[in-house]
Amino acid sequence: MAASSVAGVALSWLLFVLALEREQNQILSEHERQAQSQVASIEQQVAASLHFALALQALVEQDPEANRRVLRRFYETLVQAQVGHR
Repeated sequence: MAASSVAGVALSWLLFVLALEREQNQILSEHERQAQSQVASIEQQVAASLHFALALQALVEQDPEANRRVLRRFYETLVQAQVGHR
């Protein structure tokens, strides 16, 4: 009887450890999915910022004497375009 009790306890422990590992793997998978989603969002934000910076650079190169009003109008137009894409 003692051997069967030890075997039962060992089997219970093994099942507990396996269930715990399964739960950990599920948690890690969910965290990985969330991280990938956040990375994709950050990449989109960086791409939008780069697009803005390149457009602003092109405007300044085209007209180095552009005054503040022109640059502000350009910025507002670009921001409205970005909001429209969301």
